[in-house]
Amino acid sequence: MNNDLIMMVFDKQQDARKARGALEIMRNSPFLGATNALPLTRDSAGNVVVQIERLPQDQTGPDSCIPDQLVNTIFGESEDEIQKLVAAGLDEKFAQMIKTALDPGRSMILTYVRQESTVDAQLVLEALTQFDGRLYLTTITPQVERVILEAAQKEAK
Repeated sequence: MNNDLIMMVFDKQQDARKARGALEIMRNSPFLGATNALPLTRDSAGNVVVQIERLPQDQTGPDSCIPDQLVNTIFGESEDEIQKLVAAGLDEKFAQMIKTALDPGRSMILTYVRQESTVDAQLVLEALTQFDGRLYLTTITPQVERVILEAAQKEAK
């Protein structure tokens, strides 16, 4: 059973954060997964910046580190780490799209939706289409998730 990774890219730095905030206050917010929605931007120096404070690990679900770790891997220095994800089944074109779509001055929101969660990927997609951005979707296999979680455990040590 595959999980979904939804990405929306915005032309303005503040738009991803605004989109996440809107997801949090929508009437059906429990089904939109705002807690696992990660707004990012790239500053003029080329650094990727997470635009929110994350909850402490003990206050989040087991999959909450997946968007963070995916961002660390894709925007990190090691091409080998990306290739591990690709070898496990991550769509290489999607990984490259994530990396190249976030130009300086733009923002992005990544939302990770586990199939067994109460979050409804279709509702997330419908909610995000209300915003002015480019929407992308891929699936994350259990093998890819395992590689991401292993990388997160290594970083935590």
